[in-house]
Amino acid sequence: MDIGSCYEDAHSEAASHYVIHNEMKQEFLNHQATLLFHIFEKDRKKMFPELSGNDLKEKLQLLGISTENNFGFLLKADIEISLNDIEVYVNEMKKFWIEFFDIALITE
Repeated sequence: MDIGSCYEDAHSEAASHYVIHNEMKQEFLNHQATLLFHIFEKDRKKMFPELSGNDLKEKLQLLGISTENNFGFLLKADIEISLNDIEVYVNEMKKFWIEFFDIALITE
């Protein structure tokens, strides 16, 4: 085996490792987005067990809580979640629940 073949084999292995690493990272981020959404849905069902879909959206809008920005980027057909998307999602969920409890405490 000559040195050129060794370099070629090493490059091929490195490229393969890089692709596998990126695929694993993407799967992890996608799973984390799913987990965060599941946690939100569980909490939502505890707070509004009788409401879902448009009924829930209307109820939240009546309370003055916006639902426009929370999930849009998760509804794409070809999902590639980035770390920034996770951070945006977490911040939107924090904002949603803070806004909800601020309004809920005032109306009680």
